[in-house]
Amino acid sequence: MSTPFLAQRLNRRVRLLAGVSLLLVACFVLPLPPRAEALPAQSCDCIYYSDATFTVEVGETFVFCNGHIERWGTRTQFASCDCEDC
Repeated sequence: MSTPFLAQRLNRRVRLLAGVSLLLVACFVLPLPPRAEALPAQSCDCIYYSDATFTVEVGETFVFCNGHIERWGTRTQFASCDCEDC
C-alpha cells in the first residue's frame, strides 16, 4: 500500500471519529424540549386529620387548576377532600 492511501484512510477514520464524538456531545449537551403534561380536571383541597374523630388537623394538600400543588404537615388515612371542576 502506498503512503497517500494510508493517509486518506487515516483521515477518513479521524473524520468519522470526530463526527461520532460530536454527535455524542450534542446528545448530552443540547436541552430536551419540555414534557407536555395534562392539567388536572379538578382543583382539590384535602385536609388530613390525626384520627377518625376528624378534629385535629395535621396536614393539607391543595391541587390548583394550573397543576401547582401546595402541601404542609402530614398526610394520613383520615382525610376530608373537597374538589371543584376547573
